[in-house]
Amino acid sequence: MKKRLLSLLLVLTMLLMLMPFGASAVELDDDDYSYLDVDDMDDYEDDDTDYDDAASPEESAEPEESAAPEETAEPEESAAPEESAAPEETAEPEESAAPEESAAPEETAAPETPALTFTFTERDGYAELSGFEGEPAGIVELPSAYEDLPVTAIGAGAFVDCTDLVGVIVPDTYTAIGANAFAGCTALKYVQLSKTLTTLGESAFVGCTSLTGIVIPESVTELNATFAGCTALKNITLYPTLKTVYRNTFTDCGALVNIHYMGTSADIAAMRVYTAGNEPLFATENYKLMDKAPDALFYFFDLPARTNWAWDGIRFCIAGGLMNGTSSTLFTPAGTTTRAQLVTILWRAAGEPKAAETPAFVDLTQDWYKPAVAWAAENGIVTGTRATTFSPNDNVTREQMAAIFYRYCTEYLGMSAETDVTLEGYVDAASVSAYAKAAFAWCVDKGLINGTSANTPTLQPKGTATRAQIATVIYRFYALVEAADAQPQEPEKVPEPVEDDPAETAPVEGDNTETEPAESEPAESENTETTTIEDTTTETETVETSEDAVA
Repeated sequence: MKKRLLSLLLVLTMLLMLMPFGASAVELDDDDYSYLDVDDMDDYEDDDTDYDDAASPEESAEPEESAAPEETAEPEESAAPEESAAPEETAEPEESAAPEESAAPEETAAPETPALTFTFTERDGYAELSGFEGEPAGIVELPSAYEDLPVTAIGAGAFVDCTDLVGVIVPDTYTAIGANAFAGCTALKYVQLSKTLTTLGESAFVGCTSLTGIVIPESVTELNATFAGCTALKNITLYPTLKTVYRNTFTDCGALVNIHYMGTSADIAAMRVYTAGNEPLFATENYKLMDKAPDALFYFFDLPARTNWAWDGIRFCIAGGLMNGTSSTLFTPAGTTTRAQLVTILWRAAGEPKAAETPAFVDLTQDWYKPAVAWAAENGIVTGTRATTFSPNDNVTREQMAAIFYRYCTEYLGMSAETDVTLEGYVDAASVSAYAKAAFAWCVDKGLINGTSANTPTLQPKGTATRAQIATVIYRFYALVEAADAQPQEPEKVPEPVEDDPAETAPVEGDNTETEPAESEPAESENTETTTIEDTTTETETVETSEDAVA
């Protein structure tokens, strides 16, 4: 009897070993899986967020003229110490923005990513991407062809433990991703999957601890341990074509609270889900019935089309960590930017340098922007709206934005301030404040800022700068700086007073020279959210300008 049992066990073991990938889950007992209970329709909420409220840049009207922060006297153009750019938000709000760029929008070239060398395995009529050499940086778009063969698959473990990979775009030629393809890619945050993907291998993204959202294509019908250990995964989009979720697909995914479902409650009820390691799928409050999917790469519902004038700048800023969203699912391109947010973006772009002194501003109440404002003030990039106030929560105006970028480039980076451009061709040139005239002309000359109307050229200096415009200017700014190969200049230092012995006579004149108080002038700010700012600084929606109104 024992021999027969041993023989039977041996046969069963061999059968299991010979089973194709994923079959083991299919053969589980019926008690191991369940269908979700949808008897109570109220358990499945329709997402009532009006994602169209944050109008796309091209759809919004011209912004109204808004008043700039109050100023005492018109500040003179003082030499501003150099400064660095900082990603939009500090480690709080979820937002930042700042890509490189060159002159005019159409001439702007996207910053280049260090080249990777991919290795391929030739199959019958197609190629499989099996690995790579080099250090990936930013968002990597995988090749769609190898020699004369289409690339249709990513091999097992192709990018395993690639801890430098931040984002990946899988072209629509790919139909399969192998097991553990991106396992252990701890920095991987952005993933755009192929629309024709049919096979998503077991544990394909296991341990991707930075991944926060992902859209599962409509062509995928099953998941198997795919996202185990993705501890930051908060948002996922699923389609009714997903029929089976095997166990441990969402093990340790406790942050997953938003399942954006592109179907009905009846479709949810038809999905077979194995209970072990899939707890988030059994929490009915996690489901949001949707009729619109988010952007497949960044998981924001309100991003403009890839052909929109603002797309390149927004992509650059998000991918570079300079800007985040106003929430985990909204970017709010037509929203405004505060002075504190803009300065924080530049500070991040500069590498988050520490200021030597605390600024004299008495209205800095939030820790997330204090280091950025201190750095900007110390380097002369901002001077404040008054001698002792910075007005961090005021929306940054277009002329303030121009002055900030001008000082950053000419004072902090030492770029030439010369320009032959005047503002005479703009109908509202006379409304530009005295302190911002040279800055505005320089920014127009360098292609950082354009007018807001092609038919009647206007600058709208007192108008607010939207997040989409800020992202575009930052994108151009990076390209401009990169082309000039500009480096930060050492800020001018006031001579330290001589340490005289108390017994000696009074110090010689000049030993204790005091610096002159900062000139009062409307400073620029930043309205970019950060992880911490996300809840404390809610972006307001502003009407956006036309396609040419990018700054």
